[in-house]
Amino acid sequence: MRFGRIAVGAVVLFLIYALAVGWIPLGGGVSCLQDEAIEASLRKDAAASARGFFQAMLKGDARAAYAMTSPALKKQVPAEKFDTIVKRTLASGGAAFDGLSVAQAFQVERSGGKTGRVYCGNNEAWVAVNAQPDVTQVHVLMSAKSAAHDWALTAWLIRHGARFQVESFHAGISGIAGRPAGDLAALAQEQDRKGHAFNAYMLMSAASATAYRGADMQIALKPGVDAALAKLRVPDELKGAPPRRWKMGGHTYEIEQVTIVGSETKLGLVIQHRDATWDASDHEGEKRNRALIHAFVTSHASYAEAFGFIVARLLRPNEDDGWGTVFDATAGYGAPMPPPGVAPPPADAWIEEQE
Repeated sequence: MRFGRIAVGAVVLFLIYALAVGWIPLGGGVSCLQDEAIEASLRKDAAASARGFFQAMLKGDARAAYAMTSPALKKQVPAEKFDTIVKRTLASGGAAFDGLSVAQAFQVERSGGKTGRVYCGNNEAWVAVNAQPDVTQVHVLMSAKSAAHDWALTAWLIRHGARFQVESFHAGISGIAGRPAGDLAALAQEQDRKGHAFNAYMLMSAASATAYRGADMQIALKPGVDAALAKLRVPDELKGAPPRRWKMGGHTYEIEQVTIVGSETKLGLVIQHRDATWDASDHEGEKRNRALIHAFVTSHASYAEAFGFIVARLLRPNEDDGWGTVFDATAGYGAPMPPPGVAPPPADAWIEEQE
């Protein structure tokens, strides 16, 4: 089944539900203006507020960004928690974001009642956003890029007096190695048709994650991707809660996390594992990583149809840093085996090696 058909079906289901719960206005009280339809000065003010907030955030100036948030957000997210969110976002993006720009803006109105969703658009490109009653509010969707990922940044802005303040926000990866959610979903379905369950499930999970725009905005693609993910068989390697035990090549590996990353135009897998017998030396770390990689590529030969490289990351006992090994599906290992007796690597050495 092609992804386009899934998306259309999801739109129909959404429209039925949206009518039932009142997201789509039938008698007034709810409206949405998009982009150029928004009054110019209002759109400019909202865009400037969103840009200022995310510029401060992506520069690591949590204090300045936090000052632009509303009292309601400050009550929900204390300054210390906000600072942690900023640090995690920067770490996910490699602390380098470029090309911050406004992609879309939605001015929504909801008269009376309580906070609820408002539907914007009437085709397969609809967006549903939350709206408070009887306030001036704009949702701004921005885009940015990091080394190997595209990012979507959303801000729900409500006017307080003469200026907009950020009521809520979300910053997340919207594309990996140049592939947005729709492309990842299409690749997942191609792998599913070939019977490559592991590839398909990993890719569709990534599509679902990259289609997410936060709790206060939903794009048209998201329900269709989630429906497609729910129909896929969960491969044995991904069942249950981590750590998961993978039995490969006569050995059992304790897998803590498997994720998809990008490097230029290639998709790759990061397999994070832990071995209590590791002595924390480079040589033994590399040896264990290469054993895992060999076992994986031998037992999952079809991985190379979707992924161009593998990063095995071995964690130190009782710690969250460790040693990483990169294996390219075409070129093999990019670095020689370290000799025995080399001192343990610095924290996050695997990230430096990947870059």
